[in-house]
Amino acid sequence: SRLSKQVADNKEDAASVNESLRDFKGKIKQTNRKLMGTVSELSLYRATAMQLKQEKEDLEFMLRQANERLGRGEPPTLDSEAEWQAIETKRADRTESRLADARRAELESSLVPATTTNDGRPSFAPRRVDHYDPPEDDVEDILTSATVRFGLPRPYGGHAPFRPSD
Repeated sequence: SRLSKQVADNKEDAASVNESLRDFKGKIKQTNRKLMGTVSELSLYRATAMQLKQEKEDLEFMLRQANERLGRGEPPTLDSEAEWQAIETKRADRTESRLADARRAELESSLVPATTTNDGRPSFAPRRVDHYDPPEDDVEDILTSATVRFGLPRPYGGHAPFRPSD
């Protein structure tokens, strides 16, 4: 029974060893995952750094070319002359617009309103003919002369509206 006691003790030891082995395996897997994530992140940073380095070199090259072109009296880049023209055109348009606005404001301030509207606001529009003084002739002459003098239409022309008899 010494042997069975030894087997029972070893079972308990085996169980505790097995449990600690599982814990260590879990910690190793977790550490491996963290390590893989860190390596992946490092790879991204490395790619970004290489891309930024290439961009820096390209910009330095463009700067050297621009300085050489300026030294020869040429525009720094091929597009810069067109950009400068666009900026100058916008600046001229803004100046012209400001001058036109100033002229318009000056003209409007120098005008005296011809009439006032029904609500009392000043109006620069010419008054429309809304009535006329008929001459002392008969009614047909009044309508004819009003049409000729003022351009007022004859009411209903030669065709008065139909009214049924009672």
